[in-house]
Amino acid sequence: MQYVSKSILFFVCVVVTASGAVMPPDGWRFAIPVIEWSDDQFDPDIACKGDSVFVAWIDTRSFRDHIRFKSSVNKGFSFGSESSVLDIADNAHSDLRLAIDIIDATNGWTYLLWTSKHLSENRYYLKFARSSNRGANWYSAQVIASDLTMEPHGSIFVDDIGHIHIAYYEYVNSEIHRLKYTKSTDHGATWTSPHETVNARGSGLDIGHSAFY
Repeated sequence: MQYVSKSILFFVCVVVTASGAVMPPDGWRFAIPVIEWSDDQFDPDIACKGDSVFVAWIDTRSFRDHIRFKSSVNKGFSFGSESSVLDIADNAHSDLRLAIDIIDATNGWTYLLWTSKHLSENRYYLKFARSSNRGANWYSAQVIASDLTMEPHGSIFVDDIGHIHIAYYEYVNSEIHRLKYTKSTDHGATWTSPHETVNARGSGLDIGHSAFY
């Protein structure tokens, strides 16, 4: 008998009425399966704006780690077709992050940031991908940082004017951990040279409107 593990990724939605009241009264509705597959899904991330909900995750189909993506235009009650963001030999390893700059139900930018591990080199790469049509199609992945000896724990944020901000760690040695920051003002086509701060220690990283965390 062959044992097959099954993993299901769920999205749980909250419905808010126009008057601001939440239905049902406890604030929670029901779990909606986003994907059901006979392999593992991990590192999911979610982004929302208006009625739009975007979900991305890594799963282990075809014996390597892929990045998958789905979106909803009705507050998460149903999701469209799944798209494959990444299907290449160097695995999407961890720390998948999703950010959006949405205009309307058919237009807007979607961004993904993740860590890849090149097994033959035992090195980590921080990578970025973008879509100009809400995740239906994706540009080729870009390398934000390469040849890293430890995971960079990257974080991504889109501000109110559409500029993209990325922060990540670069491990130098046991005494020095650099916190690095780069920015794009053209939807991820080009990036500024990384600005760095020496001896910024931590295992998690988040970037938002006013500060690093």
